[in-house]
Amino acid sequence: MLKLKGGKGMLKKRKAIVSAILSVMLILVLAIPALADTPGIRGPLVLIADDANHTYLGQLTANEYAKDSVFNEYGTYGSEYAINSTTNVYGLYGGKYSIYSPFNEFTISPPIIVDADGDIVGRLSANKAVVGAVSPYSIFDLLTRLGL
Repeated sequence: MLKLKGGKGMLKKRKAIVSAILSVMLILVLAIPALADTPGIRGPLVLIADDANHTYLGQLTANEYAKDSVFNEYGTYGSEYAINSTTNVYGLYGGKYSIYSPFNEFTISPPIIVDADGDIVGRLSANKAVVGAVSPYSIFDLLTRLGL
């Protein structure tokens, strides 16, 4: 997980570094098939908000019973009522209108997908213009195919 410490200057510097890394990684990861065929991606995959705090949004796993799974409807990150859940349509990270939601078709700040090595492997977004985006509507099937 990302742990950020320091003042505003450090936060700006880290944000610039993360932005640069994202740009490079997103160019490399072009589509769902590219993500599925990438041998270097190791689970578990985690979802991180592209907000100022890089908020942890849960684990991307097809295991619906995993405590941190975004697909665990009773868990902290899968419940439609949880504050940091992408399925909370009224929350900051869910719904069709939030700038940080994977379901917002117009956002340029969708959640970041990070693998076990800490590498950014893509973004979870319904916005087809986001390079390297994996659709939130097909991610479960992709995770199942990858055995994650």
